[in-house]
Amino acid sequence: MDVEIDPKPAEPLLRLRGISKRFTGVRALDRVDLDVRAGELHVLFGENGAGKSTLINVVSGTFPPDEGTFHFGDEEIHHLTPQRARTIGISPVFQEFSLIPSLTVEENLFLGREVTHGGVLRSREMRKRARALIDELGFDLDPAQRIDDLSRAHQQMAEIAKALLGRVRLLILDEPTASLTERETGRLFELIARLKSQNVGLIYVSHRMREIRALADRVTVLRDGRHIQTLDAAGSTDGELVELMTGRRIDLLFPAIAHRPDKVMVDIENLTLADGSVQEVNFHARAGEITGIAGLVGCGKSELIRAVYGIEPAASGVIRIDGLPYEFPTPRQSLKRGIAYFLPIGLLKGSRCPVRSARTHR
Repeated sequence: MDVEIDPKPAEPLLRLRGISKRFTGVRALDRVDLDVRAGELHVLFGENGAGKSTLINVVSGTFPPDEGTFHFGDEEIHHLTPQRARTIGISPVFQEFSLIPSLTVEENLFLGREVTHGGVLRSREMRKRARALIDELGFDLDPAQRIDDLSRAHQQMAEIAKALLGRVRLLILDEPTASLTERETGRLFELIARLKSQNVGLIYVSHRMREIRALADRVTVLRDGRHIQTLDAAGSTDGELVELMTGRRIDLLFPAIAHRPDKVMVDIENLTLADGSVQEVNFHARAGEITGIAGLVGCGKSELIRAVYGIEPAASGVIRIDGLPYEFPTPRQSLKRGIAYFLPIGLLKGSRCPVRSARTHR
């Protein structure tokens, strides 16, 4: 991995002062300050709409700020573009990937920075560099495979590899583990530790407290486009962060709600799907309560619910709705029975780890 190491890095590496950004009818950022030091992981924390995405788009050159100053290293930055950001060492990994589906992983990695000699592409050298980078990252990724043939998790790996190809001084990661398995997440954390040891600064956007506790040096809380507070991660509590994020006490956010579970509305016995993603699962859900279905990416939880609704075919097992057997479910029949299913936008099937049993925890 071609990461240049500055033996005496400037501190802070990134310094933003009074950054504001307006869109039509909306003030997305309101005089926001942010410092990121070389060799630290700085978490941006806030609710949806707090301004996190707008801020990292300003840092990466996608949006120009309307007000404020931007220093990177020893230089004051003006008129930043995504291309110049990468040139000076700012590499973003957004939730919305910047990959070209019809190109291979290798072609995406070198898009816009192809290796040439006398106007001729040096394909062998690019392939060698792509393979070496992917091997160093520990990703299970084939450089010759097309992006549109990859699962969401493998596309995420390709996006991270693309960001790390070349000179990196500041890496921006926007919810990077959303599509990764626990094993792949572990590899990403190892990579982050290695980058920090090389004095690379990181901006990390996440809502997951476990990740913040494992990775963060400092946390900046945004709310309604404003900088609320920057804290040392080690000296802050989860409750404190949530209260700063929302502006409300945590006991008001999560009040005790008394409930009285009623009859069983959904009863599943030994449900197995035709594709093997779900095997012999048992669970039930009562009226008047919420039943959660949890698991890692690709473990079969979505397929399980889709089968109950009638989108995925079941090979065996029994489904009962309100005490009555529900054979050969279809979406049309489910709607007639009063069952609603909200499909996640952009749902893609990735690698699967079959579900073999389930217990209900409340």
